[in-house]
Amino acid sequence: MVESCSAVNCCNRRRIDVKMKFHRIPTDPNMRKLWLHAIRRKNFTPSTTTVICEKHFTPEDYEPISRKNIAIEGF
Repeated sequence: MVESCSAVNCCNRRRIDVKMKFHRIPTDPNMRKLWLHAIRRKNFTPSTTTVICEKHFTPEDYEPISRKNIAIEGF
């Protein structure tokens, strides 16, 4: 299955030859609500495989945890 960014007007896809991070929609209800608001898609119900690419985040959206970054607070 090809993973594509779910943000409006974004055509980024996960590819082997391009290093780009993709983030799944959080399961935490409060964080999920922030992300869905930020996505701005009407009548959108994300699946468990829905992803957003790193192009929709700023460095401030990340919080270093141990040795990997995790996206925080919507985008």
